[in-house]
Formats: sequence, structure tokens, C-alpha cells
Amino acid sequence: MTTAQHVINIIKLVYRRGRRLLVAVLLIILIENLWSTMQETSLADLQSHSQQLVELTAKQAANEARYWLIDNDEAKLQTLVTNLSQHPLIDYSAIYDNYGRPMVSADPIAERANNVFVLIEEIREDQLIHGYLHIAINQPMLLAEPLSVHQYLSYYGQFLLFFAVLAGVLVALTFNKWRYRRLRAKE
Repeated sequence: MTTAQHVINIIKLVYRRGRRLLVAVLLIILIENLWSTMQETSLADLQSHSQQLVELTAKQAANEARYWLIDNDEAKLQTLVTNLSQHPLIDYSAIYDNYGRPMVSADPIAERANNVFVLIEEIREDQLIHGYLHIAINQPMLLAEPLSVHQYLSYYGQFLLFFAVLAGVLVALTFNKWRYRRLRAKE
């Protein structure tokens, strides 16, 4: 084998390995992009689910308030808004009549009154609106648990991604050694 052929063979070898390395790097970048997209989608779904649960709670409370609003029982309406406001996620709750005038309310907790998610639910019977239920939800507390679960899963997902890359490298090295063993056996 001449020196020129040897140089050409080395260039071909470097080109093939460089091409494989480039494909591996592109696959890793693709996996990382897919991972990031899945994380963002997962977080948005968790936030949406949490807000749906809060909206369901507001609908149920409005449905309960309807009976007492029809009966004009302010004591039971006051008990309802007080019980709602005692929940750690709810900063403030109030009930307004059908003209928007306040009927009963729970005292807002001043230190939690920042960054709230406000829900206004109609208290109605068929087409007749009897009043409105106003609930202020502490948004950071609402999303705290879903965010911590999401961060936990993301943290361990990164380890799984690293282990997958490591496994791919080990498999590639194994097959590479087998190929060279077969070539040496033929010579």
C-alpha cells in the first residue's frame, strides 16, 4: 500500500467517523429539543388541570350558594364564604347579589393578597341569575405541588437521558469492536 492510498484511507475513515459523530450529535440535540418541548407541554397541562379543578370547586360552591341565596339565608352564605376562605388556596371569597352589590364576604388575608387567580361564578337557576360568587385563588400555592412534581420528574429524566446516551456509546463501541475482529479474522 502506498503512502497516497494510506492517506486516502485515513481521510475516508475520518470522514465516516466524523459523519457518524455528527449524526450522533444531531440526535442528541433532537432528543434534548423533544425533551424540552415535552416538559413545557407537561407543565402547561398541569397548570390547566389545576385551574380546571379550581373552576369546578367554584361551580360547586355557587351551586350550594344558590339554595341559600334563594332563601335569603345570609348566615349560611356567610358560613360558606368563611369556609371557602379558610382553605389555604383561597385568599378571599364573597357573594354578590344579581346587581353586583356585596352581600357577604370573608375578610381577605393581607399577606397573601398578591398574585391571585380570580374566579367569578354566576349563581343561577336556569336563565335566572341570583347572584355571583367571587373567589380569589392564591396562584403560587395552587401551582406549587404540580411544579414540584414536574421538577422532580425532570430531574430524574435528565439522568435517564444521560444513561441512554451512555448506553448508546457502549453499544456503538461493542459493535465497532466486533466489526474489527471480523476484519482481522478475514486477513
